[in-house]
Amino acid sequence: MKTDLKIAVFYPWGNILERKSGSSRRSGEMLDVLKDEFSEIICTSPTGMLDTRIGNIFYKGYCWPFSAKPTISKLQNLFNRVLDIITLGKSKEEEGWLWLHSIYAMDPVFAKHVDEITDWADAVIVEFTFPSLPILKACRHKNKRVIITLHDILSDHVTKSKLLKYFTRKIEINAMKKADCIVCTSISDRERLKKYGINAEIIPHGIDIQRYNTEPQKHSEVISDVLGDFGLPQQNICLFVGAWHLPNFEAVDTIRQLAKSMQSTGKDKVNFVVVGDCCKAERNDNFFALGKVDEEVLHALYNAAAMVLIPLTKGAGASLKTIEAMAYGKVILGTTVAFRGYSVESNVNCLISDEFSGYKKLIIDLLADQNKRKEIGSNARKFAELFDSRLLYRRYVDLIMERGCDK
Repeated sequence: MKTDLKIAVFYPWGNILERKSGSSRRSGEMLDVLKDEFSEIICTSPTGMLDTRIGNIFYKGYCWPFSAKPTISKLQNLFNRVLDIITLGKSKEEEGWLWLHSIYAMDPVFAKHVDEITDWADAVIVEFTFPSLPILKACRHKNKRVIITLHDILSDHVTKSKLLKYFTRKIEINAMKKADCIVCTSISDRERLKKYGINAEIIPHGIDIQRYNTEPQKHSEVISDVLGDFGLPQQNICLFVGAWHLPNFEAVDTIRQLAKSMQSTGKDKVNFVVVGDCCKAERNDNFFALGKVDEEVLHALYNAAAMVLIPLTKGAGASLKTIEAMAYGKVILGTTVAFRGYSVESNVNCLISDEFSGYKKLIIDLLADQNKRKEIGSNARKFAELFDSRLLYRRYVDLIMERGCDK
């Protein structure tokens, strides 16, 4: 029987229904759990989509007033120029997190939207900290419980300027301290937050494990069709999947260079396929970038891949795409950063190496050893099964009902 409580979820990106990015997938699967426990849910996000009801979840879009005006562009340019001056030119490409916290706090129409939603809701979940300041203010006056999910610690993405990192972390921590409960995704994040006096609850990234088929032979015709439609080779595919995010851009550059170093002809040719809006569509010998693809295509590509590459050098929190790739029973060759937040073991359920100079040999050796790939892939799948979202995200129900995470 469902609890007669109304829950509002603030999701700050526009892709919640697509569930193609890691954040939208996590938030979407959390909603799948909540809808079975609570009578009514509103999920609101800044998107131009029409308001949509699916079961007892009402997806409600809103648009910032500034977003339709030239004023916002001028304001952001001024904001960036000021930061560029005070950080001595070290803020470029990393000022976005501070800007997002600031623009949400300044937006009067968003504040009105928040007021309406929080009047209706009994409890509120905010995904990421940057839209949270006006939400926290409204809920404090109305005595409504607020839970903030840290998909990662955003200030960790600021690496070029200590001053910008300080400002970003200060506004981020300030928001966390005002919430009733903070959810993070890894032990390391929780331990770091303790230094700021924040007692966070760990809810790791979960996956709907039933979605990830590990028997590609059952879908061989679909896989063949997908590879044919995109003009991709049928063998020796090394796959990378990434959203629009600076660390992913850098990973694509690494893969592009790796592909260039492994160009050859014949049946042993190694092919590198990049999926997601981390890279525009591109084809260059054995390097194939497809851009964003739909779920069926992505599923086929994972099943077709001989292995998955995640050569990240930067990142925060835990990576959902890592556990997703493991759920497909694939060998992942990645860096320490790629497996952050997960208690994996190299050469058992993955391969970990931070030395890109050695990737060529590792890939060649793995592709030549099918038994090793199967063994590590099987262990990877078993590891991923520990992260079933239906089990992990039930903890949100307890937190909403005020069981745990007292601050």
